[in-house]
Amino acid sequence: MSQRPIRRGFAARHALGDARGEAVSRRNLAVAYAYLGRHDDADAQLVQARALLEPLGDAAAMADVVNDAGVLAEERGDFRVALDAFREALGFRQTQGDQRLIGESLTEPGIPIYNSIRSISRGF
Repeated sequence: MSQRPIRRGFAARHALGDARGEAVSRRNLAVAYAYLGRHDDADAQLVQARALLEPLGDAAAMADVVNDAGVLAEERGDFRVALDAFREALGFRQTQGDQRLIGESLTEPGIPIYNSIRSISRGF
């Protein structure tokens, strides 16, 4: 999977001053990096995407970025961080009122909770 087209996309959006577009491109690059197992690079892109979105007040886009950060934390086995991210994403989605996305956010924590309980029970 090549990240070059995505990189060109966010470079072009940056040059145009399109912060939301650049954030979306950085989120897409984060997904590509996560797929390749480059979790630190993925995390860095999500941090940059969030920084671009925060001043815009775009709750829907913020929910997507924060949710992706939760998925990334879950993949790393950091279930507490994943749960925090999923809760934050839920908060953004609740402000939007989209019941499908709210439902998605309510089910996301299931796997990290299960894995946390499993890892705790292995210690006994």
